[in-house]
Amino acid sequence: MALRSQIVLECAQVHSIMEVSRRLRIAPDTVRTWRRRFLDRGLDGLCDEPWPGVPRRSPMPMSSG
Repeated sequence: MALRSQIVLECAQVHSIMEVSRRLRIAPDTVRTWRRRFLDRGLDGLCDEPWPGVPRRSPMPMSSG
């Protein structure tokens, strides 16, 4: 979440997407993604979303011990 916050802060300082990606050494699409999610949802947009599909199960069976 620290990188996502840094992206938003850099964008807020009127840096272009390309400049932010260069400064943070990340892809411009990554900057676009987190900037858009922040603009759409605020701080909640910077949190991980649940993965689609059925939740994974542990390969180890749980003992009823």
